[in-house]
Amino acid sequence: MTAVAAGAPLAPFDADGLDWFAGMVASAEASLRAAAAGRAEKERHERLASNTTWSSPRPISPL
Repeated sequence: MTAVAAGAPLAPFDADGLDWFAGMVASAEASLRAAAAGRAEKERHERLASNTTWSSPRPISPL
């Protein structure tokens, strides 16, 4: 197999009875909640997120 593509469109943000953020990875949820709160909040979120140090319990090898 050379490549794979997948598409998963998001539901409308304002759909009745829908928790739009349900099932999202925490980092994606935080980023999208900040964006939904407005530009200033999204910019603040990105500044704070850029100061986060990510680590893995084991080395990640390239493909």
